Amino acid sequence: MRNKIYTLLLFLLSVGLFSCQKTENIQPEPSFDAQIGKNKFLLHTDKITVSKGITILVGSEVDNTSRSTMIITVRGVNEGVYKQEYDYKTRVSVAQCGMTYKIMTKSASDSPQFFISYEGSVTISDIDRDKNSITGSYSFRIKSIPEAGKIEEIKGKFVNVSFN
Repeated sequence: MRNKIYTLLLFLLSVGLFSCQKTENIQPEPSFDAQIGKNKFLLHTDKITVSKGITILVGSEVDNTSRSTMIITVRGVNEGVYKQEYDYKTRVSVAQCGMTYKIMTKSASDSPQFFISYEGSVTISDIDRDKNSITGSYSFRIKSIPEAGKIEEIKGKFVNVSFN
């Protein structure tokens, strides 16, 4: 009977030792993406700044026909949710964050398209100050400027993007 108890204890001890092996924390590759409607695209990080109480993310996408530039501004440098809320009665946007988006075509005859956010949020889920990287997500309703007729939804995320 004692041999069975010792065998069982030895088995449980060995299972415990092997199951407690240290696992490596794998960090995802840096990325900054956006989705407008069904169109998804990856932005190249042009500039990220986290200083003086403001976080600014600037990204762009270039293809054969156009260049798109997005600027997200957040009044804060800490983890948390930052909102932009629109008051439909006063038509005023109260903002802890905001976004502009510009599309310029390579054709000289086409005018650039400008969009500005009026409602949405940015969530900063992680700021690693040792590695100078930031991770989070965003979601905005944007309207075209100067005629506010075209309204789009834009959302995306930024993962382990380096900042200065």
